[in-house]
Amino acid sequence: MYVENCHDLRSGSCHNFKNILIFQMNHIRLIILLTANIIPFLICFGQDSIKIESLISIETEGQHNLAALNRNFDCINCITGKIGDNPLHHLGIYTGINHLLIFDNRYSLETGLYLEERSNSGGNNTLSNLVIFPKILLTVGDSITKNGSVEYFIKGGDLWNEEIGDFLRIYNIDYQGLIGELRVKKLTFGFMTIGDLSRNIGLDLHQLYKFSTEYKTRRFSNKTSITINELITQPFGLHPTKSDFNIANYSKYHLTKKTTIEGQFEMRLNEKSAPSYASGVRINYGQKKFKIISVLRYYSGNFNLGYNGDGPRYFSATGGYVGPQLYPLKNFYRDFSQWALYTHESNNDVLTLELTLSWNKEIYKKLSGFCDFDINYIYDFDNLNGKIFPIYNLGFRYNFLSVFNGRISVTNKHMELRGFYQTMSISKMPFLSLGTYLKLDKLKLKTTYLKS
Repeated sequence: MYVENCHDLRSGSCHNFKNILIFQMNHIRLIILLTANIIPFLICFGQDSIKIESLISIETEGQHNLAALNRNFDCINCITGKIGDNPLHHLGIYTGINHLLIFDNRYSLETGLYLEERSNSGGNNTLSNLVIFPKILLTVGDSITKNGSVEYFIKGGDLWNEEIGDFLRIYNIDYQGLIGELRVKKLTFGFMTIGDLSRNIGLDLHQLYKFSTEYKTRRFSNKTSITINELITQPFGLHPTKSDFNIANYSKYHLTKKTTIEGQFEMRLNEKSAPSYASGVRINYGQKKFKIISVLRYYSGNFNLGYNGDGPRYFSATGGYVGPQLYPLKNFYRDFSQWALYTHESNNDVLTLELTLSWNKEIYKKLSGFCDFDINYIYDFDNLNGKIFPIYNLGFRYNFLSVFNGRISVTNKHMELRGFYQTMSISKMPFLSLGTYLKLDKLKLKTTYLKS
């Protein structure tokens, strides 16, 4: 929820930020009461007893790239050639509070509230810099047969960076959707739908329906799928038809406990263009203090045709950090690569390389050094040229606690609000950066049993 002034609230009588805060807290209190009290009684109706677990997760992260110390704002990938103003130049910080209710280890309800201060240098009570938005996610899963050989699983609501066996199109993004699965021993029959990917991400993809069959063992899985794409055509979009199909196959193999390799091949079928293809290979290696991911992708030109919409706006006409759409601060800390990067860079045949590396080394007691690299390369076969997007963040962390640290670093990664998808701008010169991070994951508040 974005509060621009008091008239955005249901009550038109608020006159200051204190009244707004009281108004919001009353609604937050109501949400907690509903999820913690009413819903358990509804679910346990007609049952002898039900086990209810209540868990809470809290995450806070903030960063300040000290733009005032820099004179050079030249940019590698900006439309204007210069780094634009953004919340990270003014200490943008957020806190997310997620409450998870688990019923009988089979059903769950996650309700989250995210609070952002997008410019601390803009004044404590400047309403245009204060953002509140929710997360709501329902999950159900149970066995159909007594021996557990047939199970169902359903998840619906706010799906954030969901892993669905796809690293060519639908990855590293947030969306509202529904996932349903019927699991029969090693086979899984799945259905998935995703809401509009044109308003918050410039893909001009109105709706997506995916049907899949997956075979899975302890170390290997293979998923074959058919996707129906509902598209936006001219004059509002650039797609040649109102709908088309994608057929895909995805495989994953665990080489070791720390290493996985994935492969994907996908074909797009559109009645007004020739069949087009995309394929990729991804290798992951990770341990506690070191992680590396390398991805090679290929897209033929027509595969991405029309997926370069220009609908979203992440800044206001007056220069504020929130427009008709919100680019959440939490998404800035993700990897640079996403499908929209390639659809907006070129409509030609392209080969892309992604390499991300994260390393942390203890130096002395609570002091550690870290380096994060996120390097992407796109080669255009039609124009015979390539572009490189090198992102880095190098510095030191002081761990006040194992879950709470502060950091100082040099980085060239900045929040980009002028694009048509949630991405980052890359400065040619490093910026000195200060940051903090705190995360408490699934702290158990209470376990109780309710009887009907």
